[in-house]
Amino acid sequence: MENRQNALTEINLTSLVDVCLTLVIVFMASSPFMLESSIQVSAPSGQRNVIRPEFLQKRTAVYIKSDGALLVNGKTVDFSALKEVLRSQLKQSKNHDLLLAADDNVSHEHVIEVIDQAKLCGVAALYIVKSKSNMTLQVQGNSL
Repeated sequence: MENRQNALTEINLTSLVDVCLTLVIVFMASSPFMLESSIQVSAPSGQRNVIRPEFLQKRTAVYIKSDGALLVNGKTVDFSALKEVLRSQLKQSKNHDLLLAADDNVSHEHVIEVIDQAKLCGVAALYIVKSKSNMTLQVQGNSL
C-alpha cells in the first residue's frame, strides 16, 4: 500500500517539459513573421513643402471636404459625376496627373473611392497632398 501512495504523489514532469519546449519552438518560429507583417510609416514632418507653380499647371486637383463634398479644380462636383468630370479634365490636361487632398476627418473609404475613380479614368500619376493649403496656387486657372 505504501508503494501505491508514493506512485500517486510523484508528478510526471516529462510531458510538461515537452509541452513547454514545443511552445518555445513555435513562438521562436513565428516571431519573424510577426515582425515582417508590420508596416513602417513615417509621419510627415512639420515643415511645409513648397509646390512650384509650374508643377501645378495643367494638372487636375481634387479636394475632399469633411462633409463628403468634392471639389475638382475648385468646382463642386457630385460623386456620381466625378468620372465624367475627371475624364474631361484629364483630356484637357497636358499630362494625366492628379493632385488629391482631403480634410483631416475624411474617412479613408471616401479617399479610396476617389482614387478608384481616378484609376478608371486613366490617371497616370497620383499625388497625395497633405492639406488643401498646399494646393492654394492656381490650378488650371481656378484656385482651390
